[in-house]
Amino acid sequence: MRYQINAEPDGTDPEEYYKRQRRFKSETIDIDAVRKQCRQDWARLQQLASCNSAD
Repeated sequence: MRYQINAEPDGTDPEEYYKRQRRFKSETIDIDAVRKQCRQDWARLQQLASCNSAD
């Protein structure tokens, strides 16, 4: 499987997303955990995409 990154994140803090979404208003969200997961997922995608350049 080949991975290609077409658009990079703009750096928007996930907290802004949750603030704007009314459906999350009654929920308690661990924003630090969300940030950490976003960083981990992005790092993994970058790694997968960089493996394609070795082909």
